[in-house]
Amino acid sequence: MSSSDNVIDSNEILRSLKRLESRVLELESIVNAKHNINYEEEDVPELTNPVNNINIGNVFESKVGEIGLAWIGNIVLLFGIIFLVQFIRDVSSPLISITFEYTAVVGVFVLSRFLKKAYSYMSSIFNFNGHLLLAFFTLRLHFFTDEVFVNNTSISILLLMLVIGFQVFVAIKNSSRSVSAVALIFLGISAIAINQVHIMLSFSVLIAVLSIYLSIRTSWIKLLFLGIFLAYFVNIIWFLNNPFVNEKLEIIKSHEYGYSYFFVIALVFSSIALIRKTELFSKPIVISAVILNGISFSILLFALINTFFLNDYVILLGAVSLGCLIYGVIVQLKTEYRTTSALYALYGFVCMSIAFFGIYGYPRTYFLLAIQSLLVVSFAIWFRSKFIVFMNSILFILLLIFYHSTSPQLNGVNISFTLAALISARILNLQKERLTIKTDFLRNIYLISAFIMMMITIYHLVPNSFITMSWAFVAILYFFVSWLLNNVKYRYMALGTIIIAVIYLFIVDLATIELVYRVLALMLIAAFSIGISIYYSKLKGKTKA
Repeated sequence: MSSSDNVIDSNEILRSLKRLESRVLELESIVNAKHNINYEEEDVPELTNPVNNINIGNVFESKVGEIGLAWIGNIVLLFGIIFLVQFIRDVSSPLISITFEYTAVVGVFVLSRFLKKAYSYMSSIFNFNGHLLLAFFTLRLHFFTDEVFVNNTSISILLLMLVIGFQVFVAIKNSSRSVSAVALIFLGISAIAINQVHIMLSFSVLIAVLSIYLSIRTSWIKLLFLGIFLAYFVNIIWFLNNPFVNEKLEIIKSHEYGYSYFFVIALVFSSIALIRKTELFSKPIVISAVILNGISFSILLFALINTFFLNDYVILLGAVSLGCLIYGVIVQLKTEYRTTSALYALYGFVCMSIAFFGIYGYPRTYFLLAIQSLLVVSFAIWFRSKFIVFMNSILFILLLIFYHSTSPQLNGVNISFTLAALISARILNLQKERLTIKTDFLRNIYLISAFIMMMITIYHLVPNSFITMSWAFVAILYFFVSWLLNNVKYRYMALGTIIIAVIYLFIVDLATIELVYRVLALMLIAAFSIGISIYYSKLKGKTKA
């Protein structure tokens, strides 16, 4: 072997060693990377859990120390100032007392301003306390006190309005949720304290308007629900003779047309459905507010009717019914809130039902209620609302149950219920695509109701000798309709009718009716049964073919 060959071999060996070294380094980097990943996945949580626990503990401690103690300190300060003011009232002149009260309010606001940059949360609580004290001291100038400092009620009301107006201005300017809540609450307290029907209830309307406006300006929907509660609460307190001021819980003796205000309040809160859909006024929020508004309004309306309009409520409920139906149509045409429009329409129909009862009484009102059911279905088709159809189906069944359990049988009512059920079922079948109804459940409810009511209607409508034959003719009619519409459900109704007719024939007719009618009934049912049997035999043969 030559020296050149040795050189070549040594160079090759060096290159191979370098390649091997680079590969080893690459493998080491891969192994280290995997090792680091495993370390992060398995070991790091165990090492950092104690740290996390310490952090959680520190966060909890920080929250309690900063927020909890801030609230505790300010609440204690609030009551301390109130009791100190009461002490000064007892030992000094009214002028000194009033001066100290408003000086304390100014001091709290100044302190809030001073702490704003360094301690923003503490500053906001002091600001909240300042507005509470301002409203409270102004209210106590004339109301809820034995020592009246301002004897003129009109001036006291003006001062309260100025304070609440100032709070509303601050709430709007700073988008302050807490000041907005204080303004609404003290507006309600002021309404109760004033205890004059039209001023008191006008304040409740103002609460309704401001709660909607402030909830929009502060982007805090809870103000809306607070407003609904406060507005109707003031009306309920008025209706119960304002026991906070009059110290006697009883229903008012004279309404002085005060009930007109809660109609206005209901209308104000109903305007929520016309507000453009946003993240704040989402569909669930609007539906919840509408339902709460409706429940509150219904409680007051029920109390009003039972107290003052027990014998004269038709016009009142008729107006409510018409208003709800018109407003439901407006919401349907102008907004995306389909469920909301359905709720207004249903409420209108319920009021209409009660008005019908006031006009005709039981049991004649059932005739109109059955016809009304068709009107509700028509509204449902127009609104494209399965919800209305579903609720109307439940109400229709309840009406049938109440009718048969509480009143004598009237042929006109029986016929109206039967026709309403048949027509409703047919409409639902024709319009199921418009309503996007995927099952026949609701339609079957109406068909079953029609089947039962048809049997009952004929039983009470025709003489006893013709009941079985009449049922047989109805079965024939069902088969004809089934053939005409190519609908199997009417064949089921025909079979059910003929089976019941046969049972009634052998149990009742053969023992009670005259011989000639027995023969006619037997021949008719026999012919019908044989004919239908032949029809099914041919149908079976066609099916096999």
